[in-house]
Parts: sequence; C-alpha cells; structure tokens
Amino acid sequence: MLEAFITNLGRYNEGYLDGEPLKLPAANAER
Repeated sequence: MLEAFITNLGRYNEGYLDGEPLKLPAANAER
C-alpha cells in the first residue's frame, strides 16, 4: 500500500525529489 502511494506521488511529480527521498526510506523500512 505504501509503495503504491509513493510510486504514484513520484509519477505525479515526474519523479521529483518528493518521490525520490520517500522511495528510499519506504523501501528500506518495508523490507
């Protein structure tokens, strides 16, 4: 669920910093 939200956010911002930093910690926290 979190991954989908983060992925959508990054795509909405065209992969801006809003999606990059969130993806790193999110992926590590989930694993």
